[in-house]
Amino acid sequence: AAGLDPNKPPTSLDEIRTMSQKLTKRDANGNVTQYGFSAAIYGWFLEQWTARNDQQFCNNGNGRDKNATKMNFGQPTEVQVVDWWSKMVADGLALNTGRSTGDAQKALIAGRAAIIVESTGALRGFTNQVKFQLGTGFWPKVDANTAAGGPIIGGASLWIGNSKPAYVQNAAWQFVKFLEQPDSMSYWHTHTGYFPTDKKALEQADDQAWVAQYPQFTTAITQLQQTKVDKATQGCLLGVMPQARQAAENAIEAALTKKSSPKQALDDATAAVQPAIDQYNQSVGAK
Repeated sequence: AAGLDPNKPPTSLDEIRTMSQKLTKRDANGNVTQYGFSAAIYGWFLEQWTARNDQQFCNNGNGRDKNATKMNFGQPTEVQVVDWWSKMVADGLALNTGRSTGDAQKALIAGRAAIIVESTGALRGFTNQVKFQLGTGFWPKVDANTAAGGPIIGGASLWIGNSKPAYVQNAAWQFVKFLEQPDSMSYWHTHTGYFPTDKKALEQADDQAWVAQYPQFTTAITQLQQTKVDKATQGCLLGVMPQARQAAENAIEAALTKKSSPKQALDDATAAVQPAIDQYNQSVGAK
């Protein structure tokens, strides 16, 4: 209806803005009834855009050469992302839903926002709830001219603590092995959208039937398969990542609400998380 090709999703920040200009709708009084774009203020999204531009989120090889001692929040990539985002909001092209991912998801489902960036884990919920044709695309680039870079895998991980009795540890291990079976991973993939942790899951009959019906579930997997693994796309290895993500969110929020310029907000975030990084490195004896 906006004159855009549904088979050509935006591939860069500039393209999101251009498309959002066509997708944003206003009523007779000039009030926005549909925004072109929305995303939760979530630190993980800034990590994704950093890696997509093949840049490292923290120093010392993204914490992989040796312990990271500083965040790279103030580098041009991050400033460009936050500056773009704040201008989108200021120009009425993007809806600021705050830090709640649930609120951002509801904006898409309700038709209040036409484009959203999200975890693949939200995909099944979207397909079940939206009343329109849902399309998916690769995580967009910051700079359209960047050839390298790609998304970072995310999510939680499973651990078995050694403080429990042996029979409890064994039961937990049996459960982990059950979860890692291809048929279990196929169920996980098709009922959430998350990546299966076993490639054989994609060969399961139910998985293949599902993606044939909903090809949106192959988009993220295809992009990950095409991404070259390097220190940028492996992500930042940091002992205080929760604090770093919160600092990033503080910076994005400050920029979107015009309390600080994007560069100043990100520099402030770098300084704010520094004591936590120093304390962690000292606690583990890192130099």
